[in-house]
Amino acid sequence: MFLRRFVRPRLDRGGEILDIGPSRPAIRVVPTRRTIGPARYTAVDLDRRPHHARLRPPHRFRVMDATRLRFPARTFDVILCNNVLPFARDDRGIL
Repeated sequence: MFLRRFVRPRLDRGGEILDIGPSRPAIRVVPTRRTIGPARYTAVDLDRRPHHARLRPPHRFRVMDATRLRFPARTFDVILCNNVLPFARDDRGIL
């Protein structure tokens, strides 16, 4: 509901969302037109899990360490990181 109400209105056609360590429910809900409109959703995690296979273009999944993201600066308009930091070895590196 937060994304639909506060984030979606601020994303234009070129909007980009990064989700670090997305959960199964996030993969089902976030990358939908109802939730984020026309924005592209990118999920990153340390390894590929079955729920990551649900993503279809233009949305995407990348195996990547959040402390060493390989995206150019200013690629994303919104970054989601829910329930990840308590499990990270280097939470400051992620932030």
